[in-house]
Amino acid sequence: MGYDASGVVEATGPEVTLFRPGDHVFYAGVLDRQGANAEFQLVDERITGIKPAALSFEAAASVPLTGLTAWEMLFDRLQLSVNGDADQTLLMLGGAGGVPCMAIQLARTLSRVNIIGTASRQESVRAVRGFGAHYVLDHSCALAPQVASLAGLPPITRIFSTYTTPSAWENMAEIIAPQGRIGLIDDPEPLDLRLIKFKSVSVHWEAMFTRPMHATADMSKQHDILNKLSCMLDSGKLKPPLLAEYGRLNGLC
Repeated sequence: MGYDASGVVEATGPEVTLFRPGDHVFYAGVLDRQGANAEFQLVDERITGIKPAALSFEAAASVPLTGLTAWEMLFDRLQLSVNGDADQTLLMLGGAGGVPCMAIQLARTLSRVNIIGTASRQESVRAVRGFGAHYVLDHSCALAPQVASLAGLPPITRIFSTYTTPSAWENMAEIIAPQGRIGLIDDPEPLDLRLIKFKSVSVHWEAMFTRPMHATADMSKQHDILNKLSCMLDSGKLKPPLLAEYGRLNGLC
């Protein structure tokens, strides 16, 4: 808590060019600068987007962190091709959370890649199918036999993992295609990279706070991504990961 936010621009600094007072915006902030639980917050315009008009402020605030993480992982780290990759498969390991919700929808909407999600509970299986996964596997069981049972499935060239236990890592190493890409967002125990050495598989971390924390040269790309997400949400091509609203925060520290 304290990062994702949506609100109305109250004032702008002299060098701001992307927004003006009265604009409705949303953003994920930056890891080393909290404040989204406060009534007012300073935020860099380069990591801020125009709020989707079709969403409430509460629903819009559920999007930035999950949406940026999903987009950056898919298109920056795993290098998924827009309108391409019909001859390849993406495995979304742990498919029912907020980030997978956005990732599966984005992959299904913007690319032609085959999508496998994983889930173990029936309600989670239904959710993953609802996001747009072509197949759903049970991640509580060995994945390789389940993958082998999918006749005609193109090679799994990309894996997006939201949880990386030792057994999950062994599963990934077994089913990833040679020269594939594995993307991680969690903080796993040390991994045995030797398992993927002779497949020449690359491993990529995604932390959506990287650009704002280090003021990278392409930091404003998050502004662009948020605006693209906003357009997709307004057009109905994406659904936000919001599950429930609990009203205003009202407490003393």
